[in-house]
Amino acid sequence: MLRGLLSLLTGLYKYEDTLANDEHGIRPTAHRIDAPDAARALTIASLSAANPDRCLLVVTKRPEDARSLTDELSIYMSHPSSPTPYNQNPILYPSSDLIPFEKQIGDDEVRNARLSALAALLGCPESRPPVIVTSLNGLLQRIISREEFQAHSQVLRVGEIVHVRTLLDTWTAMGYTIDVATETPGSASSRGGIIDIFSPSAIRPHRIELLGDTIESIRQYDPISQRSERNVESLYIVPAQETIISSKATRTAEQFLSRIRNGPTTTTIDQIASDLRMLIDYGDNEQLGFYSGLFNTGTLLEYLPLGSLLILDEPQQLTQETKDIHDRSSTRRKTKIDEGTIPPDFPSPLWDWHDITKSIDPTSAQIHLTAMEPGQGDYTLDVLPAPLFWGRMDDFVSDVKKRMGQGDRIVVMSKYTVRLEEILREYDIGAQKVDELLSPPDRGSVTLIPIHSSEGFILRLSNGSLVVLTDKELFRQTKRQVARRRSTVREAFLSELVPGNFVVHIDHGIGRFMGSKQVKDSLGEKEYLTIQYAEGDQLHVPSDSLDRLSPYSAPGEGTPSLTRLGTLEWHRIKERARKAARDMAEELLELYARRQLSDGFSFSPDTSWQREMEDGFPYIETREQLQAISEVKLGMEQPHPLDHLVCGDVGYGKTEVALRAAFKAIQDGKQVAMLCPTTILAQQHFASFTERLAPFPAFVDVLSRFRTTTECAAIMEALRDGNIDVVIGTHRLLQKDVKFKDLGLLIIDDEQRFGVAHKEKFKELRREVDVLTLTATPIPRTLYMALSGLRDMSTIQTPPELRQPVRTFVSEVDDSLIHDVISRELEREGQVFFLHNRVRDIDKWANKIRELIPGIRVAVGHGQMPEDDLAKVMAAFLNRKLDVLVCTTIIEAGVDIPNANTIIVHRPELLGLSQMYQLRGRVGRGTYQGYAYFLVPKGSSLTEKATNRLKAILAHQELGSGFRLAMKDLEIRGAGNLLGSEQSGHMAAVGFDLYSRLLEEAVEGLRSGDTTNSPAETPPRAVVTLPIKAFIPAEYVSDMPQRLLLYQRLSRIRSVEQLDVLREELQDRFGQLPQEVASLFYLVTVKLLADAAGVESITSDRSCFILRLIASTGGARGALNSYLGRSVQVGDKLIKGKLENNWTTTLTSVLKDLTRFRYKALELMAGLQGED
Repeated sequence: MLRGLLSLLTGLYKYEDTLANDEHGIRPTAHRIDAPDAARALTIASLSAANPDRCLLVVTKRPEDARSLTDELSIYMSHPSSPTPYNQNPILYPSSDLIPFEKQIGDDEVRNARLSALAALLGCPESRPPVIVTSLNGLLQRIISREEFQAHSQVLRVGEIVHVRTLLDTWTAMGYTIDVATETPGSASSRGGIIDIFSPSAIRPHRIELLGDTIESIRQYDPISQRSERNVESLYIVPAQETIISSKATRTAEQFLSRIRNGPTTTTIDQIASDLRMLIDYGDNEQLGFYSGLFNTGTLLEYLPLGSLLILDEPQQLTQETKDIHDRSSTRRKTKIDEGTIPPDFPSPLWDWHDITKSIDPTSAQIHLTAMEPGQGDYTLDVLPAPLFWGRMDDFVSDVKKRMGQGDRIVVMSKYTVRLEEILREYDIGAQKVDELLSPPDRGSVTLIPIHSSEGFILRLSNGSLVVLTDKELFRQTKRQVARRRSTVREAFLSELVPGNFVVHIDHGIGRFMGSKQVKDSLGEKEYLTIQYAEGDQLHVPSDSLDRLSPYSAPGEGTPSLTRLGTLEWHRIKERARKAARDMAEELLELYARRQLSDGFSFSPDTSWQREMEDGFPYIETREQLQAISEVKLGMEQPHPLDHLVCGDVGYGKTEVALRAAFKAIQDGKQVAMLCPTTILAQQHFASFTERLAPFPAFVDVLSRFRTTTECAAIMEALRDGNIDVVIGTHRLLQKDVKFKDLGLLIIDDEQRFGVAHKEKFKELRREVDVLTLTATPIPRTLYMALSGLRDMSTIQTPPELRQPVRTFVSEVDDSLIHDVISRELEREGQVFFLHNRVRDIDKWANKIRELIPGIRVAVGHGQMPEDDLAKVMAAFLNRKLDVLVCTTIIEAGVDIPNANTIIVHRPELLGLSQMYQLRGRVGRGTYQGYAYFLVPKGSSLTEKATNRLKAILAHQELGSGFRLAMKDLEIRGAGNLLGSEQSGHMAAVGFDLYSRLLEEAVEGLRSGDTTNSPAETPPRAVVTLPIKAFIPAEYVSDMPQRLLLYQRLSRIRSVEQLDVLREELQDRFGQLPQEVASLFYLVTVKLLADAAGVESITSDRSCFILRLIASTGGARGALNSYLGRSVQVGDKLIKGKLENNWTTTLTSVLKDLTRFRYKALELMAGLQGED
């Protein structure tokens, strides 16, 4: 984006001269460049620009440094029109988070990023050498050798002849998982002549279509929609694992086994022998990380092209860090050997520094970047710190004027370029606002660019200075925008339906899905779903009626009762639920109408102070967060009381919504009260509000158990006198002795955690003041839509831009592992949650941690402690007076501690999936990487369900079904909280999806003025039974859940256009439609035409197709017979046609003509009524 600045520095370095080898081919000694941290990224980007034919490898001390440097480099190097993923953008090579000598399952995203970086280093012919950034730990780790990587890579081209089975076997050997669908890197799938693969080196998966054995086309496709996007001529496929069990690796394993078997046999050696045998015979990828030191013989340096630049960031610090890394590894190795966990000659996964430097190519050069002892390097950048303004815009303008007069180039990188442009214009200062800077700015100019950089600087040059300013200097902010993973919106239910799941048929009730089968009779062939009901009764649902089915889900863990077929039981249950939904809708509608008629305070539009306060938000708002803020403020400006609900997970930005609403109220002279369910939450909000409102004349205080009696009395007096603008507290605020001078806004955090009496008080307050309610439990979108217009709601489902996926590991309980995990977090000056969900022995684990790490600050927190004691412990942890909090699941919700970035969960097999998901979400809220370790008992045999839950939480990508299942569980819980216990009972009786449908129907009925409680269900569509084979063969779509999902989508089609889109998708994903599928699409077309023509059913006998009409033809029978022609016979309610050649074409023609006749008849009747 700022490539134009690089040319200002290019002339400083004569790289081609200074870095060239001498006449003997010896590379020069390392060059030192003195550059402060603020200008480090600009320096490295300039090195790259000056040496376009050289690859750059930058090594930092810590993984966090590598990540932030990569972000900064992208500002100077990235180009919006870059044609390849690594053409000009810097690439992060993350270090593996696996702890040496521990059996852990690694993070898929880290693995894929590392493989992608290696692919970039080996390069495609058309791409320029990349810039790679890694940490010292990443550099020292043993990896797949360059030789093995290249041997297990391949390029496929259009026109090439391949054999499917050979191709799949090759990909399996390369580490790919052959699955039913390809959605994530490292997976592949095959469906007849269609083969999908997602190489870690690619941005998107690719689809290979064969004609016979010849590659006819290669297409990039969207992993979410599964639709092709563009054609390519070739595809570069790299290994999907960092360790490949090749023939060479097998020999290495056999030799190692031979050595350790010569020693005394132990359980550990037997286990290692078993693991290696599994790896060799079955390619068990879960054990690869533990044995990487045995199999991997490569280094990152050997991947560098000839003549690369190796840039060491602060080499003195790297030297010390190298020693520290090896000391920690050696200590751990010795501990494991002493414990008997590994044999004495078990290889380390890390290289020694002296060994790794041997891989440096003689034609490469080293550059040392340092800020230590400036002026001692070969080159020194004359850099000064940028001036600090921190909101003082007058000082900023004065400084800009002065520097423009000096001929300086001023570049401002800020999110607030529009506001800054307005400010400068007020002082007659012209500023150029651009999205990217491709050439150097003119002297004496001001350039505004809407991007983020962490820190500004002044670079003094011979022809004037370059002054770079950021939001840090302007507004004391450190916002950072990072690339977001694409969110996923998946088809629920049938894509994950497996035999044994509970389903709800809208007409027959709750049953258990047993499977599907093909049924063939004289009338054709279809696929049917078998649903089992009470007393063993079964219902066979045709595949074209799956719109009558929905998943069964409800609050709680209970198992639903199966409905009895052939009785009125289901009808009564459904009617009770319908009435309850109707009552709920009426109550909401009445409250809504009453609120609309009530006189409330209309708050003023946003002021300049409001905008200035909002600009101080130290993060980048998500789109949903901005929408929620806008909706709340708009509601406050209305003349009736606000009652708005904001849903979003902890840390998703609800507090900022509340804070902006509170400041809006304060500016109109109103007071604000914020109610929190716990003392610690009140303290957290108090700290947030105090910090953000400090620059403004707004007084904030907190009323909680941490206040003395005297302090509480003073606060209550100040509230009565109007001397407190915002008061934050627990239910103490609801007591009668608390009086306000002019309360205008009540903010309730997590209303469902308050008692019944408190909620009655809330109802009373809602009629008097504006009320904003926050909840951390998400609600389903279906419920959100059903209540739209009756309850003002906003949902925030997108995590903040800074949030990084939490790296997740599943391992066995091990003291040394616990020691290393906690120690690593403390080295980052962070904190750790250690979760043990059993109160009776929780103190034992706290003591164990104290023994493992002497001097560590540990405390215990659980729900059975006195509230005051628990509040004090949580406050100490929040204020960083503790290093480790040993706790139960009390932290599952309502805790937001940005400095706690590691959680260790002991005995996770005892927890539910949604619990594990929420617990993992407690960490990784700041800018540091979050880590979650789920530790199972050593040597334990877990149940299949527990194992599946752990695999689901490990596969934390949003594309994984585990994520969707956890979110579904949380959403149903949120629906129960929102609707109340009575409605939850009805929800359990009919299932959440059907309840939502009933509620939506009730809302629509009330809106349309329908005062009855009659069913408003969608009427059944035309029943079409014709003598043709219409189904999806297993040979075409082999995976049953996918097949059922397609049936479900077909049953929901309501237009020919939708049908055409689905037809194109199937041809794209699965290949040319077989005759059975083409016939299935024909039947859906007939059904659509029949619905439009007023046809109830279409059946056939041996010689005719028969249309049964919904309404009698009456006096129009003769006219209709003439209109339709001789191909059919028209009766009172029946139309018959011959099953002769091309009868399918005749049928569709008759239906189209019948539709046209109906519309002409309706138009004629309307005209006659108009004449009357």
